[in-house]
Amino acid sequence: MWKSHVSVFTVGFSSNFIDSIVSEGNVQWRFTSYYGFPKSQRQCQFWNLIRVLSRRNSLPWLCSRDFNDLCSRDEKKGGATLPNYLMQGFRQAFEHSNLVQIPTAGSFFTWEKGRESNNLVREKLDRALATEDWARKFTNVVCSIVLVPRSDHKPLVINTAPKDNRRDRRRFRFDNAWLCDEGLAEVVKGAWVNSIPCNLLMKRDDLVSALSLWGRSRNREFWQKKKTVQRLLDNGPSTVSHTSLKED
Repeated sequence: MWKSHVSVFTVGFSSNFIDSIVSEGNVQWRFTSYYGFPKSQRQCQFWNLIRVLSRRNSLPWLCSRDFNDLCSRDEKKGGATLPNYLMQGFRQAFEHSNLVQIPTAGSFFTWEKGRESNNLVREKLDRALATEDWARKFTNVVCSIVLVPRSDHKPLVINTAPKDNRRDRRRFRFDNAWLCDEGLAEVVKGAWVNSIPCNLLMKRDDLVSALSLWGRSRNREFWQKKKTVQRLLDNGPSTVSHTSLKED
């Protein structure tokens, strides 16, 4: 739900970005939604575009979405090895633009292909980058990578004014059924790697938040599947098949 006191004005756009000014009362900041070039032959153009965008405005800046680029080797699992010059070029592009990464909660990887085969490839293509003045302005920001069933992409949700969830953390209960889910290790790794280094308490809190978010999403998917199975059984056992369950 969009808040009535928040206004957004688009100040520029192309096939790769939408550049906007966000006004919240007397506070203004800049948000750029970006889609990077998927082909490595054009990534140099992307790096230059990031630098150009950084010089367009001096407001606190948040730049996020699908960059189609990686910062390091641990951001890819499976498939061909990415050349070092591509990762270095991307890092230099946002470092030269005075952008820092905002820690994320949830799954570490945001895109995958080959889930049904032996050639599974996972990559961290989505991220949130911000200038230091934006990060100082929104110290409580929560960036969450959300699980979406039947999609190869996991969207990034950014909440600049999250509710105090300390009560939720006190009620947190680990579900032993999660141990049977292959996605658990990925969530734990993502929360631990992306949280603030050398601060074990904050790492713990980030991990609890990530597990809570992931667990709710997983449980919703489980109950949806259970309802599907029950509906098929109500129509007669003969209607239940592996194919019908997979399609639903």
